[in-house]
Amino acid sequence: MREYYFIVTLQWATRQGTQISERRGTSRISAGRSRQDAVEHLIRDVAAEAGAPANFVVLFLSLEPNEMAA
Repeated sequence: MREYYFIVTLQWATRQGTQISERRGTSRISAGRSRQDAVEHLIRDVAAEAGAPANFVVLFLSLEPNEMAA
């Protein structure tokens, strides 16, 4: 498993206006897992944690290895 650092920003409309939620953190991703699968899983988790409705949009997404090059 390799550790990745992520930043995800979501936005959705509410009756009061616009809601924005951002989450930063690390995630361990298994070797052989596709980037698409990892990103979709991460976005679903962040949306669920934020209580976002199904019609949210991703404003920003960054997913990079957490270990810095020597």
